[in-house]
Amino acid sequence: MVHISVIIPAHNEEKYIERCIKSIKKSAKQFRGKVEIIVVCNRCTDRTAEIAKSNGANVVFNEDRCIAKVILHSGWKFWFDSEVKPLRKEAERLVSRRIVLGKQINYWMDYENFILLAEKALELGCIIYRRRADEQGKIVYGNDISIVTANVSDYYFYFPQAGKIVIDIINGRECISTIHESGQAIIEAGFSIIHQEKKKITRSRLWCSSGFYREDGEYINRSEDLTKVYNSLARYVKKLAPYTELVDVYISSRDKDYGKEVEYKHKEYVSRYCIDKMSEGYKLV
Repeated sequence: MVHISVIIPAHNEEKYIERCIKSIKKSAKQFRGKVEIIVVCNRCTDRTAEIAKSNGANVVFNEDRCIAKVILHSGWKFWFDSEVKPLRKEAERLVSRRIVLGKQINYWMDYENFILLAEKALELGCIIYRRRADEQGKIVYGNDISIVTANVSDYYFYFPQAGKIVIDIINGRECISTIHESGQAIIEAGFSIIHQEKKKITRSRLWCSSGFYREDGEYINRSEDLTKVYNSLARYVKKLAPYTELVDVYISSRDKDYGKEVEYKHKEYVSRYCIDKMSEGYKLV
């Protein structure tokens, strides 16, 4: 019997973790083998671990951000982002073949600095796509910076030389999927949302796929052209959001110091504006 391990890296994902696990379980019912779900809690200070356990997932606590230390029981490993509810059609595909990984840099970056990153993408030859901020949510694109607006935080940098872009219709809404050949030509990017009332700043990322599987099962690697664009943008991210040492204090859920306050020092990519907001009591989430 084939055994599949689904790994969900999580940092304070109590809002999303339950629906993510339920979606995986729903799709896994069609699979004849055994499917285990592993939630890797990284410095969680909320109820992520509690909710994951109550939904039948195995929970691993990992505070040094090295997920490779997780012990898996199968030769098949799938990785899910806990912030994304896997669509049923896509999840069914994932339990029948290996999911593709990618290159990624997480950061906390304000809108004004993201404008500079988007301008860099345009200079490199990208076309910027995003979802329209209305009920229909259609995909729109532009060749100048006016396409980037403060009320939409997530974007796709499309590099035409790397391949074509495919817009799917899922549940009546247009979307760009990185599972198929579109993943060869796009880079996901976005800026942090600053919640004034809750005093929280959300994490965003720069990401591109490692490649994709064609319908005949052949694996196609990411193009060198897109890799060059991604690397250029990643270097620029590190200028706009420098690597900064931070200190978190949280209540430990580990057996050896359960319930005690633990200090954790770590480094993250954070823009100057977001650092200034932290001095006003805002938290990075």
